[in-house]
Formats: sequence, C-alpha cells, structure tokens
Amino acid sequence: MNLPPFPLLKPALPLAGKPWLLLSLGPSSFIEDRDPLPLARALAEAGARVQPGRYPLAPAHPFPAALDAAWAQLQQLAAARPRGARLGVAGVESGGTLAAALALRARDEGLPLGAQILVSPTLDPMLASAAARDAHLGDCQCPLAAGWRGYLGPSCDAAHPYATPLSTSRLQGLAPALLITGGARDPLRDDAQRYAERLRAAGVAQALIPVGGSWLARAGFPPDEQEDPDDGVDAWTPVSQAVRDFLSSA
Repeated sequence: MNLPPFPLLKPALPLAGKPWLLLSLGPSSFIEDRDPLPLARALAEAGARVQPGRYPLAPAHPFPAALDAAWAQLQQLAAARPRGARLGVAGVESGGTLAAALALRARDEGLPLGAQILVSPTLDPMLASAAARDAHLGDCQCPLAAGWRGYLGPSCDAAHPYATPLSTSRLQGLAPALLITGGARDPLRDDAQRYAERLRAAGVAQALIPVGGSWLARAGFPPDEQEDPDDGVDAWTPVSQAVRDFLSSA
C-alpha cells in the first residue's frame, strides 16, 4: 500500500556533531483520526532531521502491515541519508509500538540504529498494569483496547516480539533507548518502566524520563486523565528538550 510521504522536516538548530535522521511514527495505527505530525515537529525542534512516517491503518490492515510499511521507509531513509548521518526511530503511543518493533527488526536484519525514542508507547496489549487499570484501559470501549484488537487481528500471535515488544525475550543488542512518559498521570507509564528495566537488564543503554505537558491527552480519555496545558509553554517543549539531551549524549 503506497501512501504519499510527508515532507522532510529540518531542524532550526541542528545538534552538534554528526547529524541525526529520524523516522517519526505518529499514533495512527490504532486510532485513525490522530495527527501524526506533533512528535515529528518536536523531534525537529530537538535538532534532528525528521521524516514523518506513514503506514496503513488497522483494523483494515492488521499486523504486520504497518510494520512492513514503516520498515520499508526506514530502509529508504538509510539508503538516502547523508554521509555520516546517524539513523534513529521514534514513535508516540501506538507509533511507539512500531518504533520499538523497528528497533528489534533492525537488529535482526543488520541495519545499524543509533537511537530509539518511545514516547508514552503502547507496548502491552493486556493493558493490565496498575496504571492502566486505574485509567480503565482494559474496558471493552477503551480506544486503546479496541485498537490493540484491530492491530493484532484475528490470526496474529500476540506473543510475536515485533507485534508486542514487551513480550520479547531477547533484547540484547538493541539501539540505545529513550522512553518518555507523562509521569504520574500517564496510564501507560508502568509498561514504559517495565520495558526500560528489561532493556537495562539486557545491557541496552536506556533512559526513562517523565515529563509534563498536554501532549499526554488522548482521544477518548476523560479530562481527569489528561495533563492541563502549561500556560505559555508549548505542549511538546519538555519532550523536545528530553530528546535533545538524549541525542546530544548518544
């Protein structure tokens, strides 16, 4: 399925040293009416060149359709990147699922990655953590629960490491990871913490950073599960700063 690409985003203030080229994946594989560009803009603000990714949506195109499309785009970026540029992947919410899966596939297929950036990623279809239960994410009408059902489809093995990265038993050799959560109000924070701990145990360089901001708000979540906007501060500014610090030290 060929989708017209978004234009490449260039940083206003590039990072020092070798440039970064990131494939950015928005939260569209589970919920169709989401804007895929805010994360891409935040990454460009952090100093990277960013290619916003596009991929076919579930439930019409269940796993592995979105992953295969994202993988093809990552290969194209790798082939076309400027000499010496470092390659990475990033994703928010369901796009974080794909970014984590791309990091696994890149390791398995020998494509060197310098970073994986996972912003409040949806890593576990069970949605059974304490934070998820408190937010009632496992309810049948929850957008994320319904999204997982559509993404995995009727015949997918939910334990496949590329489908559900948190279930994989082999994390050694992955790209350094930055996991960003919305702190105490993020219903996906427990899964991000579990993944960070497993990456650490596997010897993968990682950082888990809670940040505030209204980027945390999701379609279908009640108001008390959303961050209040910060007066006078762009909602994604804390994310951009965390990414800039991470890439500068990578």
